[in-house]
Amino acid sequence: MRFSGLLILAVLTFGACHSTKELNGKTFSYESQRRTLVVIFKSDSTCVLKNTFHCNDVSKDIKEIMISCTYKRAGDLIYIRNVNCTDDNCKYDLTMAIPPQESQQCGFLSDDARKSRVAGPNYLTPYEKFGSVPNVDIDTLRIIKNRIVLSKKDSRRNIGFIFK
Repeated sequence: MRFSGLLILAVLTFGACHSTKELNGKTFSYESQRRTLVVIFKSDSTCVLKNTFHCNDVSKDIKEIMISCTYKRAGDLIYIRNVNCTDDNCKYDLTMAIPPQESQQCGFLSDDARKSRVAGPNYLTPYEKFGSVPNVDIDTLRIIKNRIVLSKKDSRRNIGFIFK
């Protein structure tokens, strides 16, 4: 009986280590109009969330935004934490603050697009739909059928991203 308990413990330990390493080196992406959002698993404990706007007429500061994170996997859940997040500053907004852009290619980043409202409480404005960059603090990603889902919510709405 003692041997079978040790065998089960060894299998669970190996399985947990193996499942974490399955993400190492993999990339999952979410693409929308004029934007790509990518999760890159660099090692068995670090990853990067990279947002790239495909507009040549936006500020260099926002064209590519990278957030470095550490992660741990537990089954179909991946817990990520921004490496710049400390105990006293982990209260981030739902999305990153991006200064308004006067862009012809990415009009959804303009000040007017941010002010536009769509009828109904559950509909996203073009800015929210295409321009919102999730602000990672401590978040949970879910693995569903070889896809990774990131859902961010605040008191008003949910914004979700499905990475393939």
